[in-house]
Amino acid sequence: KDIERMTNENEIVFVINKKAYRVTNWVKYHPGGPETISNYAGKDATAVFNVFHPEEVAEKKLKNFYIGDVTDAEVDNYTKEFLDLHQEVKKAGMYNTSVFYYIIKFVWVYSLWALSAYLVLGRESYAEHMLGAFVMAWFLQQVAFLGHDSGHNGVSHYRDIDKTIGLFVGPFSSGISIAWWKSNHNTHHVVTNSVDHDPDIQHLPVFCVNHRLFKSLYSYYYKRVMDFDAAAKLLIRVQHYLFYPIMSVARFNLYFQSLNMLFTRDYVERRWAEIVAMFSYFTWFTVLAMQLPTWGETVSFILISHMVAGILHVQICCSHFSMDTFQGPLLREQIDSGKDLDFFRHQLATSLNIDSNWMTHWFHGGLQFQIEHHLFPRLPRHSLKYVKVWGTFD
Repeated sequence: KDIERMTNENEIVFVINKKAYRVTNWVKYHPGGPETISNYAGKDATAVFNVFHPEEVAEKKLKNFYIGDVTDAEVDNYTKEFLDLHQEVKKAGMYNTSVFYYIIKFVWVYSLWALSAYLVLGRESYAEHMLGAFVMAWFLQQVAFLGHDSGHNGVSHYRDIDKTIGLFVGPFSSGISIAWWKSNHNTHHVVTNSVDHDPDIQHLPVFCVNHRLFKSLYSYYYKRVMDFDAAAKLLIRVQHYLFYPIMSVARFNLYFQSLNMLFTRDYVERRWAEIVAMFSYFTWFTVLAMQLPTWGETVSFILISHMVAGILHVQICCSHFSMDTFQGPLLREQIDSGKDLDFFRHQLATSLNIDSNWMTHWFHGGLQFQIEHHLFPRLPRHSLKYVKVWGTFD
């Protein structure tokens, strides 16, 4: 009742392992984004905290926000068994990163960049130059997966190292702010498929994934009303025709979203490092494109590389658009029930694995194992397939 009262007074308090923590004045400094925490205000965050943070965070950080024990807190059986499973995952060495694996990945991805640069700078035909644009698109898609891995602290598991990797593969190599990505993507992870909390399914007026968006809804992520206005009504009628054309230009929106957050949010970790890295990206990309012999080829290179990269990024839509959606921060056990579904079942209900083979693994970047990734987001990419097999249960 005390936690409920504080939450009603706009305090951000949550429970972990039957202990209450208040982070109201600190939440904007949270490295994973403030919305990630605020969505769990007044709730038991034991499971989600454990899978998102290494044990030393609990030991070093949480004690600063401790306000008391919750004597009447109950952990449901699903959460207990899931936490036991997580311990088994750790004991099995699934969090141990293969340095060799990631060296190969980095060499592979940046060889795509080098090949694109060679086709632009070292070849003379129009066809070879445009092939360079296609290869650059491939690079932009593949480097985003490295940004995803580092953003989840899944490469080295050392926060400062992964932050530096993220700065290089994110804003410098692909023009996407890693701070924006963390805020957006981590929120998606904890409120997966909530129509009013998950930014990954809030795409009005161009896309609508659920009938609940047929009325204007307030976005708790963007802090504004998503209007189902005349433009939305017109575009949603033909969204199945517009999907790929819109995806082909969606990358430009990511630039805007990144810059908007970097320049307008009160606090952004490494703000100026990200801004410098992003403008370095725009510089090297523009200089490379301008080495082409005509303005027509330069513009074509930019458009083709961005449009094809956008089409390749449809992968991110595969694992959630077709799954359950709901209104509110967390999925309920039953419609109109006052009890939130536990983290484990929430992720199973809202995430979908994709059948893949050795010829298509490159397209998914490990995210064909979406359920495993959502349950254990810090796992290095190479462990996901083993957790999938090893963690199977009836």
